[in-house]
Amino acid sequence: MKGCENQGERVVIEVPMSFWHRVNGCVDNSIAVDVQSCEGAADETSKHGNRVMQAGWEAATAHPTTVQTSSWPPDDALLTVGLSHADWAWALSQLERWAVYETDLIEAIEFLRNAIQHTS
Repeated sequence: MKGCENQGERVVIEVPMSFWHRVNGCVDNSIAVDVQSCEGAADETSKHGNRVMQAGWEAATAHPTTVQTSSWPPDDALLTVGLSHADWAWALSQLERWAVYETDLIEAIEFLRNAIQHTS
């Protein structure tokens, strides 16, 4: 799959910004619910969630369209995000977790599932 690369421990995927907004939102929701409620998944959510969000912020800051601004790249931009396979799998699980509440996540779930499979 074009835009996917396995670099050993790090898997780099070019994610459409419109999908990254979905990932970021679901991760943010999971952190808010799990960490603030101190449920059993709080440690895992905190670790994975912070790495996923940090990788997105770093990729957005490095994107050519955001060099002069402090905003996210446009929705049609590709964001080059590098995470461990475990972090990508966790991010996908969070999209799936929140899909019952957000009907617009299906395309992002399918994209990310396909991208992860092509890097294994």
